[in-house]
Amino acid sequence: EGSAVGGYGDYSAVWTIQDTVILSNQFAFTHDPSDGITYTLTVTDACGNAGSDQVSVFYDIPELSLSINPDTIICNGGVAQLWVEIDGGVPPYDYDWSNSSVNAPQVNVQSGQTTNHTVMVTDQCNQFILGETTVFVSYVNAVFDTQYDDVYVVILNNRSTPGEYFWEFGDGNTSTETHPTHSYLNLNEYEITLLVTDSLGCQATFSAMVEPEGQIFVPNAFTPNEDGVNDLFEVKGHNIAEFEMVVMNRYGQVVFKTNSMNNKWNGSDISGRYYAQNEVYVYTIKARTTRDKLIEKQGTITVIR
Repeated sequence: EGSAVGGYGDYSAVWTIQDTVILSNQFAFTHDPSDGITYTLTVTDACGNAGSDQVSVFYDIPELSLSINPDTIICNGGVAQLWVEIDGGVPPYDYDWSNSSVNAPQVNVQSGQTTNHTVMVTDQCNQFILGETTVFVSYVNAVFDTQYDDVYVVILNNRSTPGEYFWEFGDGNTSTETHPTHSYLNLNEYEITLLVTDSLGCQATFSAMVEPEGQIFVPNAFTPNEDGVNDLFEVKGHNIAEFEMVVMNRYGQVVFKTNSMNNKWNGSDISGRYYAQNEVYVYTIKARTTRDKLIEKQGTITVIR
């Protein structure tokens, strides 16, 4: 709004912005200015005398300020909620997150690795401000090694992330020890599972099948005299996938041959026509365990009637 005094007669008024007329013959008007704009009012009286004055308009807009959530830690593959709060400027605001297409003050992000997240907030006057936060990822590693102390006892070497441990041995027994030792009641194959929980509650599991390594036991004598005691040459063992045994006399003649540990030598020759004589025989064994280990044995067996 402008006014004029002095001169003669009626006034004519012209409002301009940078020499561009925006309004004539009015002293008051409403206008939506830009920040820092300058208006010029020129007034002319009836005698052609003119006077002018200027007024500049500046916005008093509070400076943008930002609060963003602090750095946070999530489990591997977990979800973190990021948020930002804005003061000042001219709302509504636009939110441009570096790892999300959501235009909002809160976003959810999922990550499998530690990541820096930034957000640029812009107000209606194109003021902008940047914020940054980091989402750290907690990695839990579960792993162990197995070793047999004997054919029934397994020793577990835990190489996992520090935390709480829960073991399942596959036979109904459990443990919370760091490096447990467990005894089985038979030579079956079992699955051992370890659950690791770190201080944040993040978890990981690891499983491994355990089975004692195959072994073969060979006697050194037997008495095939049909008294019901030690009458058969019997090779024993466990976890054997392949087996071959040949028994020869001192002349190198084959007297017994088998591909199964279930077949036992009763002291007869390979044709079964008569019993072997009392003497020392040589056996050769080749076997392969269920874990693909090769076993080769050679020795002597004494026949005593």
